Amino acid sequence: MMKKLLLLVFALLPMTLFAKNLVIKQTNDRQSVISLASEPVITFEGEKLKVESTGSTILIDMETVITFTFEDDESGITEKEMKPEFSNGQIKLKNYPANAPVRVTSLDGKLLMETKVDSKGESCILLDKFPKGVIIIQADKMNMKVVNK
Repeated sequence: MMKKLLLLVFALLPMTLFAKNLVIKQTNDRQSVISLASEPVITFEGEKLKVESTGSTILIDMETVITFTFEDDESGITEKEMKPEFSNGQIKLKNYPANAPVRVTSLDGKLLMETKVDSKGESCILLDKFPKGVIIIQADKMNMKVVNK
């Protein structure tokens, strides 16, 4: 696995000429953004990825790494992945633009609920408020069909 990761890093190395940040996304909803201007040194310590840059060192379990990308965003602000989370009869929307409209409709297009994402980019939809069957949730650029049992 490490050999493949190293080969991928070397294959992407020319992209770093235009990139400003290395972004490492992990399964535990963590995201590390390392400025390439700080000339980070990436090594391995056992099963951990070690990233050392000016004034800081981070260790990341390789098992938790989902993706790593090079971004050219000069502002230092990176886009977070918008994603719904399902648990205990509710759907939590996270990382959406503040005040983005959220609509829940029936399969035949009848509006069941309309709200907005809060200032933290979150919204919670309680499924027990809707009839059984297929409902459609629309939030920002995401459309999702959900079977409400």
